[in-house]
Amino acid sequence: MNLNMEIELVGHSTGAYAVAALLNFDNLGVSKAIIISGYSFLFNSQIYPHIGLIDAFCSENKAALQKMTDVIMSAADFNGKIEPFIECLKAYGYIGTTFKLTKHALTAFYLFLDIHDLDYHPDIVWIWFSEVKNTLGTSRLHWRRILSFCNEYLLSGDICPDRKYKYIPASYDELPEWCKEAITGLLEQKKREYRETGTLRSYRCSCTSFCLFLIDHGYDSFEQISPEIIKEYSIQDKHSTFKGRTTRFVIVRAFLHYLAEYRYTERHGLDQCLISGSAPVDKIVDVLSDEQVQRIQEYRLTHNTPVELRDIAIVLLELKTGLRACDILSLRFQDIGWKKCQISIIKKLKHRSPFQCLLKWEMLYTFYYYHQISEAFQIIRGRNKTSGFVIPEVTGHE
Repeated sequence: MNLNMEIELVGHSTGAYAVAALLNFDNLGVSKAIIISGYSFLFNSQIYPHIGLIDAFCSENKAALQKMTDVIMSAADFNGKIEPFIECLKAYGYIGTTFKLTKHALTAFYLFLDIHDLDYHPDIVWIWFSEVKNTLGTSRLHWRRILSFCNEYLLSGDICPDRKYKYIPASYDELPEWCKEAITGLLEQKKREYRETGTLRSYRCSCTSFCLFLIDHGYDSFEQISPEIIKEYSIQDKHSTFKGRTTRFVIVRAFLHYLAEYRYTERHGLDQCLISGSAPVDKIVDVLSDEQVQRIQEYRLTHNTPVELRDIAIVLLELKTGLRACDILSLRFQDIGWKKCQISIIKKLKHRSPFQCLLKWEMLYTFYYYHQISEAFQIIRGRNKTSGFVIPEVTGHE
């Protein structure tokens, strides 16, 4: 039997080296040093199940791989980029487990490329991942983000750790052009009105939902919209809360008004077919009981360390004024009118509003006493300037 021919049928260098190492044949002309340094990890029981074989792929993925002609780099070049990519992760503060997983995942993918004589392309990464993800258990999400980072690094030379990657195509991206054009126009209009990013996201989601409904009912343009189809859309909406349903309808009404204004449809007044009101809502507020308030007062009288005084000052302010934590922590002594026992600030709300509140002297005394102690610690720590905040920082050991 011609052993060299048998090995050639395996298809690539990895297969030849693997067989040579497994059978321990010396007459194959393969260096043992190369086998050990380059491919010994092929027989690692931890990595082997994650390599994947094209023969086991679904027919759709097999066909996609056969059509793949454009490549970014060879498999060998990809392997050479693994260590620089890990160094890039280190530069962004990643540690420990992430490095091990990165090395493991990218090595498995490299072996997949090498065994099947493929070169690197981002699309091949996701075809491979879709097939092997079921072998990864709960770590598949971590693998997915590492692979996204790697693709970004190989294409641009860097990564963006704060970026949110889209792994499933958004419904908006799959809409026909006649829908996208109108939705994009409305979103641009709302951007010019300085709407928040979250608001724009809600607009795109609601308009996409409406367009998908039209497409499911055979529509291929907005010219065909009628009051009847809008009524049917309102009936099929499955929001679990009145607020969600109302928000959706407010946005769709704005979309319908936009379509009429920019002549996507000749029918005017379609936005009046949706009712966007909701029933009045009463919120039940959870408040402290008299017993809980009494316990807070007792705590105030019996605790005197800097951290305890800080906690007392914050809780008393929340209890007596209703201020939020961010407003309390930014409170300065210049905001307190000592003679009038009054606080005057601008609340850090979406719409900044002035706020005034009268305080009892016992509260002001607590703030001042705590402030003097904490500022003393600031000086002890070697800081020449005091903070000026009513609630300056102290650490637990102080």
